[in-house]
Amino acid sequence: MQVTFEELKSEIRRVLLKFGVNEGKADILSSIYAENSLVGVYSHGLNIFVNTCERIRKDIVHAKAEPEKVGGLGGFERWDGKMGLGPYNAYCCATRAVELANTHGIGCVSIRNTNHWGRAGKYSGLMAQAGMIGICMTNGTSCMATWGGTTSRIGNNPVTMAVPTNEGIVAVDMAFSQFSNGQLNNYKAANKMLPVMGGYDENGDLTNDPSAILQTKKMVPVGFWKGAAFATLTDLIVSCASLGNNTKKLDDIGADMSISQMYIAINFAALGDEDVARAICSETLAYIKDTELAPDVESVRFPGQSLIDTKQKNLLNGIPVRDDMWEKLKAM
Repeated sequence: MQVTFEELKSEIRRVLLKFGVNEGKADILSSIYAENSLVGVYSHGLNIFVNTCERIRKDIVHAKAEPEKVGGLGGFERWDGKMGLGPYNAYCCATRAVELANTHGIGCVSIRNTNHWGRAGKYSGLMAQAGMIGICMTNGTSCMATWGGTTSRIGNNPVTMAVPTNEGIVAVDMAFSQFSNGQLNNYKAANKMLPVMGGYDENGDLTNDPSAILQTKKMVPVGFWKGAAFATLTDLIVSCASLGNNTKKLDDIGADMSISQMYIAINFAALGDEDVARAICSETLAYIKDTELAPDVESVRFPGQSLIDTKQKNLLNGIPVRDDMWEKLKAM
């Protein structure tokens, strides 16, 4: 079924208010969750909101909590998320990083004791909308083995980067596993196999069965040993900067809760010559698109362009939602 953006946002806002979230916070959160579905990241829109509501009921996520600054020096600050709603904490950190970058040229905010932020690209995108380069990263529970090992010890630890250009925001939002947990659950719900091998089954064999991978929690790193290395460094960076939980501690907890994150905004226009920087971006994008096309490919697109295209399609035709998730939302 399809619903409009405003219908989805209104229903999510209604539920948040029932949980005691104030109106301003509910406006921010409902827009974030609804927009995630609008741009086609359905696993991190309505679907994850329904799951988050269950965590609120169990007092795992504290809906009324507000993030608190616990330290800072110059353009770097450390915050505590107080186990609040992850997307709201992320929004606060991203906007604060932009404020710091307006003063210092670069703003960096780390946060501990926060929760799943939803679609990571939302927050690097907020920085890019402010005319800055945005970089955000998080850790999580383990789902990949150290390269050469067989025991899960590394999270898929997503990283997102975004750059404002004259052609639009160019962005990447990726976990360091071949498929994110959200994608695996989407394929499982649709009763579909993955297009390529995404992890290991209980026998230690490579498989494209999402159910088998979700059961073993042993995913294939992007770029094999390279992805495993990047994911390890991400965990070190966010936990060190925030003095928060690392993946080892999260595994001890047994859930992606009380995680650590970092948000960096780079105000490249602060030193002048913004037009020169944007011309460099335009040249780069034109260069990568000036290519002979592979068979059956109509055009190449810059990173993040598919979100723009999906947003326009869903605004016109409505946002696809799972019947079961919509019914759960309406029943709350």
